[in-house]
Amino acid sequence: MQQKITNICIIVLFSDIILNEVLNMRETYVSKMLLSLRKSHKYTQAKVAQSINLSRQAYAKYEKAEGEPGLSTISKLCNLYSINPQEFFISELREPKINMFLSELGMIYEFKYRRFLELNFLIRMFEEEKNPNFPYERKNQVTQEEYNKYLLTQQELVIKINEIRNTIIKVMENDDPAKYIERRKEPYMFGYQEKIIK
Repeated sequence: MQQKITNICIIVLFSDIILNEVLNMRETYVSKMLLSLRKSHKYTQAKVAQSINLSRQAYAKYEKAEGEPGLSTISKLCNLYSINPQEFFISELREPKINMFLSELGMIYEFKYRRFLELNFLIRMFEEEKNPNFPYERKNQVTQEEYNKYLLTQQELVIKINEIRNTIIKVMENDDPAKYIERRKEPYMFGYQEKIIK
């Protein structure tokens, strides 16, 4: 019983370490996606900036997370890369699986939730900018059709976040941590291996 409690404590501690790393990251999801798309198409920052009518310096700030592109800029970038908003905000290398560590599931949840928050902020700014007395530069002026695509993407993100949440609950309710750790023999992130907690 004592060994089982120790194993649980170590898993929780390790999960907290990973999630703290995620929370302390300076880059936003949008900035990472912009960098990834540009490199995969082998474009320079200058080429991308010219395509969306920005200076290279202004665009570079988006990739460094020193500025936030509005919906209108993201729409232009989606057109440049021939993708839609769903692909921009929902694309994911890894999908949650029942045999993952809770820390892995937690990271996937955190990344998707951050995307939701970033998109939600942009959608709210779109609504604010409709006010004729809005005192700042308008960055989210898109057509109603484009706006509807972002709303649909937001709804899809909520569905995916809930799916991950349900997977996490299933793992926590049905799994014996000791057996779960024994099952996983491959090295984990940061050189972590299961044998250190036996």
